[in-house]
Amino acid sequence: MISFRANTPASPRPSQAGRPAILIAALVATLTAAAGCAPPEPPEIIHLLELASHPAAGRYESSASRNAPTILKDEDLKWTPVPNPERQTSEKERALFFEHAAKTESGGLTLGAVPGAWATVVELEPNTIFKISAQAELEGLLPGPGYRTARLLAVDFQESPKSLSLEDLLAVELSHAWSTPLDGDGITREAELVFRTNAESHSVGLFLFLAMNKPFEGTRVTWKNVRLSPALPLDHLRAANEEPLDPESEQVLPVGAFIIGETYRPALALFKGDRAELDVTLPTGRSRLDAWIGVPPYALIREGASASVDVFVRKRGSDSQSGEVSLGSFEVKNQIEEPTRWVPLRVDLPKKFAGAPVTLRFEATSKTDGPVVIALGGPRIVPRKPKRVGPNVVLISLDTLRADRLGSYGGPAINSPSIDALAAESLLFENAWSPATYTLPSHVSIFSGQLPSVHGVQRPANRIDRARTTLLANYLAERGYTTGSFTGGGYLHPNFGFASGFESYGTIDPVTNPESLEIREGAATNSLLSMDLIEDNNIERVVEWLESHANESFLLFFHSYIAHQFDPSPEAARALGVKPRVPEDFETLQLLFSHENPPEEHRKRLFELYDATVRQADTAVGRLIETLRELELLEDTIVVLTSDHGKEIGDHGKINHGHTLHHELVNVPLILRVPGYAAERRAAPVSGVDIFPTILELLDLPLPHATPVQGSSLLSPAPDRPVFAEVDGMYSGVALREGKLKTIVMSTERDWSKGGIEQSFDVEADPLELAPLELSEERRERALEFGRALRALGASLRSSDGTRRALDPETKARLESLGYTIGLDD
Repeated sequence: MISFRANTPASPRPSQAGRPAILIAALVATLTAAAGCAPPEPPEIIHLLELASHPAAGRYESSASRNAPTILKDEDLKWTPVPNPERQTSEKERALFFEHAAKTESGGLTLGAVPGAWATVVELEPNTIFKISAQAELEGLLPGPGYRTARLLAVDFQESPKSLSLEDLLAVELSHAWSTPLDGDGITREAELVFRTNAESHSVGLFLFLAMNKPFEGTRVTWKNVRLSPALPLDHLRAANEEPLDPESEQVLPVGAFIIGETYRPALALFKGDRAELDVTLPTGRSRLDAWIGVPPYALIREGASASVDVFVRKRGSDSQSGEVSLGSFEVKNQIEEPTRWVPLRVDLPKKFAGAPVTLRFEATSKTDGPVVIALGGPRIVPRKPKRVGPNVVLISLDTLRADRLGSYGGPAINSPSIDALAAESLLFENAWSPATYTLPSHVSIFSGQLPSVHGVQRPANRIDRARTTLLANYLAERGYTTGSFTGGGYLHPNFGFASGFESYGTIDPVTNPESLEIREGAATNSLLSMDLIEDNNIERVVEWLESHANESFLLFFHSYIAHQFDPSPEAARALGVKPRVPEDFETLQLLFSHENPPEEHRKRLFELYDATVRQADTAVGRLIETLRELELLEDTIVVLTSDHGKEIGDHGKINHGHTLHHELVNVPLILRVPGYAAERRAAPVSGVDIFPTILELLDLPLPHATPVQGSSLLSPAPDRPVFAEVDGMYSGVALREGKLKTIVMSTERDWSKGGIEQSFDVEADPLELAPLELSEERRERALEFGRALRALGASLRSSDGTRRALDPETKARLESLGYTIGLDD
């Protein structure tokens, strides 16, 4: 058993029940060492992708070109300016659009001031993958108030539209695909969209878009160098790649990141007919090769097509004909016979090679026409008993979970028996705040210990920047942890950077209602999904992951949106004695997108459905905790359970989240189970940003020295520490709690510094925030001052593009006076 750090003076001492095993293990180790027979250090897991980045450790032999020819260039395409094809436009907007839409002398296509696009319609082969790319020169598309981005759009038509008007486009549209949004000012960025034409497609509309929620003067995008090409399978990893492959490079092994079967994995890319070799010294004992193989979607869409990886091993220095041993051939079948997914590759290495320097050879073959790339995901050499580097960490985030619907937080006990049982063994924080009230910024804060204004990932156009933000998975993976994640995707998709540091990262929700009409309709219209794939990626897949990594030190991130949609399974509804969602609920569910105060009968029904989803999430948590207990891992595992934000269900007259900072959205559960620590309820205000530094303290690891952390340890929270939350979406606002007083400053103009909706509450006397106090100018200014200081800190950080603005001493002192250690490397 690995002992836990529990010697912080302000921390609770380990309970007597948790200490004997640690003491006995220490005594045995001391006696063994004294006898002069200390056991050898267990071998570490060898991650082959780390070797692949060193030219001396590997070789790659390519059989053919990996480039695809350009079939259409911008001079071949007939572009037409189209006023905002997403909605009807006024005459004034149309006039302004055509005033700014123009062709430059060099052939560029400009847009500005109002949303719109340049468009063309081309005939392309159905059921085929294409890639459109272009350069976007951006002016005034700044992150900040308003939505301003440049994007590519491809629309499949069942027949060519009569015109490019909105009505004619909608009349013949089959499906569409958007590229990642781009923003910036005074810079040129590369835009790219890989899309598949529909099986019934007659033609495709290509759109070079300037997307905005309202007119903005000073905005401009110039599109240049547009190219349309048939896409290689390689192109399917572009969106999720941390380090895109260079198709021309053969100096090192090509390593990228693939999403296959909605699961992301870093992988070695093997093109059909190519071979790769890696030199590695095997552990002295028995070991095995672990990996996953997969082919990106659409590559194997012909009947009878398949792809394989053949694996061989030989002693290093011998030629391929001398002493080479075949470890097997591992096949991926075509999409017609099997859904697109990763296939496990697990094979014992010959005992005669134990402890020897060897060469592993991988060879890709395929029975299909055209280029195919095969991904060898996360290949590892795993000893029979690998070295453990620290306690396990299980981080559970139940999206949209209100604290007040859990029994342990005063809600109905029937909703959460498993979570309440966990809480009874844990530190429970009664006043935990979410740093933000929607999924994207809040989870970045949980993973990094940084507040949203500091990490800067507050809108869909933003992505985690590893130069300014250190993520928990990266930090632990670099220290020998095995990392795995099961999420509901969405705003936790790898496109935002969340998968960085994870060896596997699933994006199909592990807790769903398979009876859901919405899910079934989504699977029917998404060619990458199937109900088989959705039903397979359930809580039992998480259990299998735990079982297969039980001998390793691991970080497991478990996330679900089940409480988000008011759509519980029939079993969860029956457990609470309520009806599951039925057609008669249509009128009630329509209120989800309304800002009106719902009638009491509708509110009651929404709470019934919501509570049933909480019960469904609770059942999954119970299965997870019980698995840890059955595998005898629970007493070597730190368990954290929390949520990114709550849910308005008629509170303050709304149903939704992400646009206010009231208690129903900001107050979240936070439960921390540490073996050896006595259960305790704590009332001191804490935040989701405290999770990251607390885990590091328990693992006896230092905070990152190059990126600032605003969180502090949950083991010794200061009773008078201020906590902060913010939102930056359709509405913009900040909230500050100091002692029993909470201040909210909101603006409908998406710039909280302008104010407009300003309130103060005594949250001890008025926890539901129903009786606003008179807000003093001093308290208003203190909340804004806090927000401005955090923005200044964020602007001062390094970024991957090299920009950085100095943090002035006054702002630094202000933040430190509020309890935040800056700790920046200058």
